[in-house]
Amino acid sequence: MANNANGLVQLGAIRRKTLSERETDIVNAFALAMRPRSSVPEAAVEAVRRLDSLCPPLEQGDDAGNYIWRMWEIMLGIAESLDVDDEVYWRLLSVLQELERNAYGRPCLSLGSASTPANCVLAPYPLIMHAARSALENEQNTLPITLEMAEWKIKIACAWLTYGGAGPLLRWVQENWSYDYEEDERNCDHVGQGPLYDGPAMMCFERWQFWLDRLCELAKSESGMSEETSQAALEAVHAMREVEESMADVGP
Repeated sequence: MANNANGLVQLGAIRRKTLSERETDIVNAFALAMRPRSSVPEAAVEAVRRLDSLCPPLEQGDDAGNYIWRMWEIMLGIAESLDVDDEVYWRLLSVLQELERNAYGRPCLSLGSASTPANCVLAPYPLIMHAARSALENEQNTLPITLEMAEWKIKIACAWLTYGGAGPLLRWVQENWSYDYEEDERNCDHVGQGPLYDGPAMMCFERWQFWLDRLCELAKSESGMSEETSQAALEAVHAMREVEESMADVGP
């Protein structure tokens, strides 16, 4: 069970869980980045070192994989909590950026190609895909959540695309480029579509382009989003286009 050693355990998404000892250690590691009056970059470095040290040896594939998924789910839970404030949100993003800086080579999509725990911690990019799908493939006015929560979901997806997520996702598009989804469905990472997207249920260029188009719409003043959310969408668009320019061989 979690104790009250840090404020993160009081967040709604965390408080509703019965945390295992491993999950408590992960929450406490993230809490290192949230300490009041601490330098954001230095605190993020300390948190990432702790997360890295907690990761089981990569030779223990199942155990390491379980740790990585638990870590990423907790990070998503913190980010999506309605009671998180801007300070926690941006410190969490600093942890993501530090994870990106500490990964060697391209962030892997499977444990077998990970060379270090820091690299492996970035492996669950499918979870970022799920966050983007939830935010961008649904009509916001039909979701059974408040507009505030809908905007938070959009800002979370935009922040991850802006701060390091766009490149690995587009590399994932490259890896799936040779697949015909109808013929090779069993070999693809299946991710179901939201109601607005009717393309292949995988990370593909069609889905990438759909997200880009949706973000362009959300960035417009007439989108109905707040100025902050529209700006986040615009920054994500810029990040995605920069990645496209640097990886010009991706596309139809």
